[in-house]
Amino acid sequence: MKTDPKTHPTNQTFSVATLGCKVNSADSEAIAADFIAKGYVPAAQDETPDIIVVNTCTVTHWGDRSSRQAISRSRKDAPNAVIVATGCYASIDPSGLAAATSADLIIPNTEKDTIAEKVTDYNQPVTSHKADANTPHSVPMTILPHTAFPSAENPDILMARLIGKTRAQIKVQDGCDNRCTYCIVPMARGNSRSRSIEDIIAFVRRKQEAGIQEIVLTGVHLGDYHTADGADLGDLLQALLRETAVPRIRVSSLEPEDFQIAWLKIWENPRMCRHLHLPMQSGSNTILRKMARKYLRARYRDIIQAAYSAIPGLAVTTDIIVGFPSENDEDFAQTYELCQELEFAKIHVFRYSPRNGTAAARMRGKISSETMRDRSDALLALNDTLSEQFRRRFLGAETEVLWEARRPDGWEGLTDNYIRVFWDETKAAVQGDMRHKITKMRLESLYEDGIIGVFLDPNVLQY
Repeated sequence: MKTDPKTHPTNQTFSVATLGCKVNSADSEAIAADFIAKGYVPAAQDETPDIIVVNTCTVTHWGDRSSRQAISRSRKDAPNAVIVATGCYASIDPSGLAAATSADLIIPNTEKDTIAEKVTDYNQPVTSHKADANTPHSVPMTILPHTAFPSAENPDILMARLIGKTRAQIKVQDGCDNRCTYCIVPMARGNSRSRSIEDIIAFVRRKQEAGIQEIVLTGVHLGDYHTADGADLGDLLQALLRETAVPRIRVSSLEPEDFQIAWLKIWENPRMCRHLHLPMQSGSNTILRKMARKYLRARYRDIIQAAYSAIPGLAVTTDIIVGFPSENDEDFAQTYELCQELEFAKIHVFRYSPRNGTAAARMRGKISSETMRDRSDALLALNDTLSEQFRRRFLGAETEVLWEARRPDGWEGLTDNYIRVFWDETKAAVQGDMRHKITKMRLESLYEDGIIGVFLDPNVLQY
């Protein structure tokens, strides 16, 4: 029999399911840390949790659907669990989410850092929950200023294992002051705000002491990172290189309008991961203007070319939206051609999804689903070609790999420039858990979406 979390929190297990962006991943790590700090126990992989947190996404209607499905699946798999819905979908449409799912608690982004406390204070013990309840309990949607940043982050290496990655995500910025016509995220995340450099350094040092080898700086509008005393993202990166010793620092998505060419010198330090994600969204100036993006294709091309020149072996990845209202064949052709020219290591392709409350949802010139599918398929095929082309450049190279996860036939990990590396356990004898270890490898042959590697360490027995 389960116990009431109000009186016996240390007997309760929990899990966190994350949908959407790296900012949500960072939030999930903080949520899990807060549960641990309050005495809850992460559920084992084969264990049914007492509490399930679903960190939802609403960036597209597919995000909405996936979020609802995750909640429904959680209820089916754990009928007696307390199920908490949080994240952007829970912030934008809590009533709709309550009507469509059997979540017990619906908690918006404004209160994300109080989830463990709210579960502990939940006024109904787990034993009385009915699996077929049709009326979820929703936390009242009071109008509150967006909170700053979760404060209970636990440095224990258990966090990386719980989330399933060896890279620690740290949210250094949240919210967005831009109003791209297709984007609902500012409504869910609030205005732009940044974490202090001192706080970030303290966080990274704790992760470093716990054995974490790579930290990923995330933010809804990361390039808009600014502290009260005027420091920007470049200042933050230089402070981290100067005052911490974590082996790898990775920067997540940066908006092109924020990118400063002067920052590229920072990547001369080998601790900076050779990977930049700069969402292009479209290669057509006409569409970029309708999207209210703050750059045009020439500026975007200049940034990428400067980055390639400054950082040998750099992987550049991007986001593209196809089927934006009024996008014609010429607009799409310009996007396709620019992707070809810039030779991205990976293209994330999204079909336009109208979001209520955004300007684009009211625009004329809707694109048919068939046209969106055709354009998406064309870019995905190009992505396959460019991705293989990028990986093939590094065959025979020697590099370091941070190991992340066990596979049925061995392990997989990442190079600093975002190449997924695999090794076959039958061809190399390695003792123990490889997670959080960096080893030197020779990249030998293409395999799936990555490369098979061979150990260079003479202490590893090669068969």
